[in-house]
Amino acid sequence: MKTEIRKWKKLVGASSLESFVAEKFGNNAFKVKRSVYPPGARHTGSMIAGQCFVSRGAVRYTFDADQENVLINAGEYALFPEGGYWFDVDGGEEVEFFLIWEIPIKYRQKVQGGISP
Repeated sequence: MKTEIRKWKKLVGASSLESFVAEKFGNNAFKVKRSVYPPGARHTGSMIAGQCFVSRGAVRYTFDADQENVLINAGEYALFPEGGYWFDVDGGEEVEFFLIWEIPIKYRQKVQGGISP
């Protein structure tokens, strides 16, 4: 899968990214996780398909399925595939990003919306 990197400024408009995310995805249909990592941080895991909006710094994701390597810089977002991944904070500054997943309908009533720290 070729991951397309897009600019989020046109989506967000004049509001801040955090305000946009809270307004558009801050309900029980979505799970939103805000993450901040220091320079050089690495992480591995797996997730369902979702979106990543980077507000500060840069993060490089590599997906297990096809070893695709994706660099997302501040001001950009991308749709992610389901499955295993690892990421590295790219460059010399910390990164802040929001991961957003749509919650399957059968689980929505059990989950509170909003942004997780």
